[in-house]
Order: sequence, then C-alpha cells, then structure tokens
Amino acid sequence: MEEGGEIQDYLKLDQYKADTEDYSGKANIAKLLLKQTIVNPIFGDMLKYRLLENEMKETCPFYHTLERKDDH
Repeated sequence: MEEGGEIQDYLKLDQYKADTEDYSGKANIAKLLLKQTIVNPIFGDMLKYRLLENEMKETCPFYHTLERKDDH
C-alpha cells in the first residue's frame, strides 16, 4: 500500500515550480516552446500538427486538391 501512496505523491509534485528561467523576448522563444511542450503534452501535439501541416502546404503539390469542397 505504501508504493501507491508514493506514486500519488510523485504525480502531485510540480517539477517546474522552482523554474527561474527567463522566457521573455524573441531570443527565448525556442526555450519557451520547449518548456510548454514538456509541461503540456497536448500543446506539444498541437504544435507538431501545425508544423507538419505547414510543411505539407509547402512541399506537397496536391495538398489543396485533398481538401473537401462543400457545394451549398
């Protein structure tokens, strides 16, 4: 039973509470995005999706032909 309590305590621990890094300014955008990707996995997934989507738009000649057009 002790082991389950230790796991719950670990999950409650805020690992970035003591983070004193300065993320302000344009030069630190990479550090900010990396931190947010680690802290918030959903943000990281959304960021990867947008990067891949933009890459497809630039390199795939058929990208716009794959979109569904609704005729209303």
